Amino acid sequence: LCMLRVVACANPWHVNVCGFFLALWLLRWWNSHVPPPTPPVPLQLVAGPSTVEDAIADIRLRLEDETASMTTATALETHGWRDVSTPVANIAIKFDKEAEPPAVPNVRVGMRFRSQDQHPDFPLLQMDNDGSIRGGAMPILMSLQHWPMWFPFCVSAHQVARVSADRTFWLLRFRVAFVTIDCVVLCAVIDLLKEKGCVELIMASPPDGFAEKTWLGVEVPAHSAQFRIGYEHLRASVKPTSSSESEVHFQCKMTCIASLERLYALFWQALASWVIPLIARMLPKFSGSAIDKFYNCKSEHAAELRKFLAGISRQLDAAIESNSAQGKHTSSEQN
Repeated sequence: LCMLRVVACANPWHVNVCGFFLALWLLRWWNSHVPPPTPPVPLQLVAGPSTVEDAIADIRLRLEDETASMTTATALETHGWRDVSTPVANIAIKFDKEAEPPAVPNVRVGMRFRSQDQHPDFPLLQMDNDGSIRGGAMPILMSLQHWPMWFPFCVSAHQVARVSADRTFWLLRFRVAFVTIDCVVLCAVIDLLKEKGCVELIMASPPDGFAEKTWLGVEVPAHSAQFRIGYEHLRASVKPTSSSESEVHFQCKMTCIASLERLYALFWQALASWVIPLIARMLPKFSGSAIDKFYNCKSEHAAELRKFLAGISRQLDAAIESNSAQGKHTSSEQN
């Protein structure tokens, strides 16, 4: 605490960093004094694909509508957004605590950052000629069951249902200091390298109050934490600009828990500053790891994942070349 007070006089951003280190120390202490996470929920193997695809199309439409209203800093400020950027990421956040029913209080987040500003070597996907996965940020990010190994604050991840290799339902559980939070999400990975030069990770949660009810053909798990949050929509768009660099655009609209409002900005600031370095730290450890064994085993599910990633790999070089040329063209116009 004394160190935090001294650093506060030097740079306000350092207060956030020191605060999170303090929170992590408390988290380690807490982990040693609490019971283990709840046991895995039973896996449901089938969820109606057509219903899920309709839901994904609706989510993407809402995301595009929201993106159109976030074009300039002036527009953001006019619509009540706050700038909470860090040295390595542009971040805007907006609280709507007085949403009219049936809507619930929510918070919206928009972020933009470049991998090279945080780590010099961040390949999106690495595959061998025989089709095996050799590494890359994308396989690590897609392997949600292994998030507790590296993802900030995540203590457990259980697959609830699987539609296909790139369409799955998850129960995620987080702990921030002494607060436990869970969420149920539909997770979809969409290959848009040919159309837009990017790959998108999209998530959405069932409506509030759907615990132990059916949503998109899947029974929503019961609450397993102090608080349950939901994502009306979430998108992380990763645009590779070279074999080792990517641009990331992120936006989400999620449940706002009034008593935790101060944690939201800190949580997203931490994620924007930590996820790239943490994934980069996992890359040299990929060979022989649990994630490596998961992707390269002989199971039918692993074969489906490798086939999906191989499709992305085949288009990656062309997308990088196109994105790089587009970036140079934009730079020359600005100059």
